[in-house]
Amino acid sequence: MILVPSQKGAKTWLIAIGVTQILLHLLLVRRSQYPYLLPASSIFWAATAMQLYTQRHTLSLREHRATGGGLLLLAAVVYRGLHTFESDYFLRLYPLLVLVSLSLLASGLQGLAQYQGGLYLLGFFAMPWELLYLLDFTPWTTQFSTTLLRLMGFTVHQQGFTIALPGGAIEVYNGCSGVRSITQLLGLAWIYVILSAVQGRQKYLILLGAVLIGFFANGCRVALLAILSSQPDTLHYWHQGDGSLLFSLLAVLLLGLLLLSLPPHHGRSLS
Repeated sequence: MILVPSQKGAKTWLIAIGVTQILLHLLLVRRSQYPYLLPASSIFWAATAMQLYTQRHTLSLREHRATGGGLLLLAAVVYRGLHTFESDYFLRLYPLLVLVSLSLLASGLQGLAQYQGGLYLLGFFAMPWELLYLLDFTPWTTQFSTTLLRLMGFTVHQQGFTIALPGGAIEVYNGCSGVRSITQLLGLAWIYVILSAVQGRQKYLILLGAVLIGFFANGCRVALLAILSSQPDTLHYWHQGDGSLLFSLLAVLLLGLLLLSLPPHHGRSLS
């Protein structure tokens, strides 16, 4: 793409606005009641920026009539963001709306398809993944962890959502069913699929693998908590302390091994 001077200036302004919006969004997330969204927000913004950067030679800036609509949408997003309730879902929708408004400013409605890779990424981030808790993986998690303990030679008794060992017992709640671990890995897998333009069966294999790995890692964590149920201090470290992060690391490493084990693919660009 060869830019005339006016187009170069427009491109500079678009980049400046985009960077400003990224920083504003991260600041809003940091001040919210959900600071755990900050790493995910940073990762998805970075992935979207990388996607757009790889497409920089094919993106077409053009004169169009959607400039007013893009500016109006961007102004509405910024206003709503600055008046967001601390627990507002809008924080996850914010990046997607920003990208849509910038895409309209740059290329209009007809050029919106050029940005589908970034829209797919931020659209994934905007989805209400909390609805997965309605599926209630708790029975499966409890059964899996109990089976795992039996295979390891422990004398374990399961009653409902309670896993009991001779020294103590734990109760598995919906919040510990593995939904968060699964969604975290799904997000990383989705980023890989989009950036690598994975197609066909391999795409579904990666996403399914992320779900199974997230469930497995969380099940191992629940089994460990049952073993440590008679040691309150140690239990707290692995339940709510830094020890819980090791299982997130384990899950990411297993996902990385899965991606490395897959045969090379010849993806098509989404641009």
